[in-house]
Amino acid sequence: LDTLQTLANYAAIAIANAESTEEIIRQKAIVEEFNRNIQDSIRYAKRIQDAMLPSTETLNRLLPEHFIFFRPKDVVSGDFYWCKEVHGKVFVAVVDCTGHGVPGAFMSLIGNALLNDITQRLTDLHPDLVLNELHHDLQRVLRQKETNNDDGMDICLCMIDTKTRVVEFAGAMNPLYAVVAGELREFKGTPEELGGRDERNPVYERHVLDLSEVSQGATMLYLTTDGYKDQYNESLQRFMPKRLRPLLTEIAGKPLEEQPHLLGSAIDVHRGDTPQVDDMLVLGVRL
Repeated sequence: LDTLQTLANYAAIAIANAESTEEIIRQKAIVEEFNRNIQDSIRYAKRIQDAMLPSTETLNRLLPEHFIFFRPKDVVSGDFYWCKEVHGKVFVAVVDCTGHGVPGAFMSLIGNALLNDITQRLTDLHPDLVLNELHHDLQRVLRQKETNNDDGMDICLCMIDTKTRVVEFAGAMNPLYAVVAGELREFKGTPEELGGRDERNPVYERHVLDLSEVSQGATMLYLTTDGYKDQYNESLQRFMPKRLRPLLTEIAGKPLEEQPHLLGSAIDVHRGDTPQVDDMLVLGVRL
C-alpha cells in the first residue's frame, strides 16, 4: 500500500508537470498499468497465503467446535493461524509476525513452514519446547546475527489432548484466555518475542489447564494476536485487555457462529471511523 501511495504521488507530479493533454494521458496510463500490476500481484499473493492456512476440512476434523475472526489490515496479512495433529494431540496457534501487508505475509510463510518442520522432528513435543526451537530457527533461517535483521513473531500456541482433556499452552508475548464454566482465566505468555538479532536464550513457560473434571462444552479457549486489543478509537484509546476480558466472558456461552459477529460489532463500535491499525485475529475453540 505504501507503494501505491508512492505511485499516486508520482502521478500527481507527472500530471502537474505535463505540458500537453497527450502527456497527461500517457502518464495516467503508465500509473494505471503499474497499479494494475501491483494489485494483481497482491491478489495472487493472497491466494498463496490462503492456501497455506489450514483448510476448513482440517479445522473441522481437528477442532469440531471452533470459529475464526480474521480481519487483515491489508489484502495479505502478517497474522496467521495454524493447526496440526501430532501423535494424537492437536496443536493450534495464532501467530503475529513483524509488520503487516506484504512483508508480514512473507514472514507468515516462514513461520508456517518452521512450525510444520519443528513439530515433525521434535520427539518431546510440548508448546514451550516448540517455541524455544522456533526462536532459534528464526534466527538461523533469517541469518539475523549476520544481517542485523530484527524481524520476529509473537504467538499463542496450545496442545490439546482430546482424550485426557488436558490443554498445554505457551506464548511469546500473547496470552491464552479460557472461559471455564463462565469464569475467565488468563494464562500469560512469556514476555519474550521469537527471533530477533540479539543473542537471547529465552525460556518459554508452559501452562497446563486440566479440564478432565469440567463438563464437555463448558470451556471456551480464545487464542488472539494483539491486533484486536490494540485498535484505537477516535479519542486514541486502545480497546485493551480491560475491555476484551469481559467481552470474552460475555460471549463465551453464545453459539459459535454468533461469536465472530459479536467480536466484529464490538470492535466496530469502539473504532468508529478510525482506520484499522493492525491485522486482527481471534480463534475460539469450545471443549
